[in-house]
Amino acid sequence: METITIRAATAHDLATLLALYREFQAFHVMRLPDRLRTPPAEHEAEVRAALVKLLGEQDAALLVAEVAGVVIGLAEVYLRADAADPATIAHRYGYVQSLMVTGQSRGHGAGAGLMAAAARWAREQGADELRLNTWELAGGPLAFYEQLGYQTLRRTLVRRLSGEGARDH
Repeated sequence: METITIRAATAHDLATLLALYREFQAFHVMRLPDRLRTPPAEHEAEVRAALVKLLGEQDAALLVAEVAGVVIGLAEVYLRADAADPATIAHRYGYVQSLMVTGQSRGHGAGAGLMAAAARWAREQGADELRLNTWELAGGPLAFYEQLGYQTLRRTLVRRLSGEGARDH
């Protein structure tokens, strides 16, 4: 694979970004059909408007990975802070909302490059951590994040209340 370049997204990238988000959604819907669904086609106009707004936000960054001028991945990161609470230590952190690399481009460093750029951006904004949520699913990205040094801080546990396998204790 040729050299991967990471840069800030621009309005010229919108069509490619929308295609990446469609692939991202399809990846998750296929693996989590009881949790996620494909949104109706008209939802894409909302996503486009959100992306245009995101491009102008001061506390957010939309980064893209490209090879030979072709965008192959994206990272969507926001600056956040924990709520003040006397029982916890508050952190200012970058939050990775989305990370996506096209299926055919995975495994060549684009995801790691995007995560490094997201961390660099967050650090420049005064953050002391980079956080994200990920689904724990077969073929999902958990192992990738662990290889980059991320560790589980908290888990969401779910128990079905109806259907096969549900029990009351």
